[in-house]
Amino acid sequence: MQSELTSDLVPALNLDYDKIGLDVSYLKLAYGREKLSIYAGLHARSEVSIYAKEAYNRSVIDQSIGLGSQFSYKINKRQVLFSKLSVPIVIFRATNSDSGIYSFNRYQSILWNIGYTHALSDRLKFKLSYDFNYDRLQISNSFREVQYQFNLGLIFKF
Repeated sequence: MQSELTSDLVPALNLDYDKIGLDVSYLKLAYGREKLSIYAGLHARSEVSIYAKEAYNRSVIDQSIGLGSQFSYKINKRQVLFSKLSVPIVIFRATNSDSGIYSFNRYQSILWNIGYTHALSDRLKFKLSYDFNYDRLQISNSFREVQYQFNLGLIFKF
């Protein structure tokens, strides 16, 4: 199957945009042993994206709610492997031209994060993680987004 992009809004890969988001999860311990912990619950995500175009800006506001899970595995006293998985079920999307509420029949998404932490001291941790985000919304102007992110950081406990 072959398709052609005919929109003048995004005729090619668009790297000129700004995005800010907030993720909130409510997870309860589902399984816990000495080294392995598994949590399950609800996940909510809010995002605002602004796509720049020469004469105007196009903004998109998304609010999604879904299921979330997390597991962590303690390798030893200082090292931990972790992974988070969220599957949004419902999304509210508002753009410059329209808005709507969409579910599984028109909206598919997955948010996945995997990482590693190493405690350098009681207050300082080194963190390495990988994030994957896939969004697909089937509306009159179909929307797909795939993000890959590698993160390296330090966590300081006050």
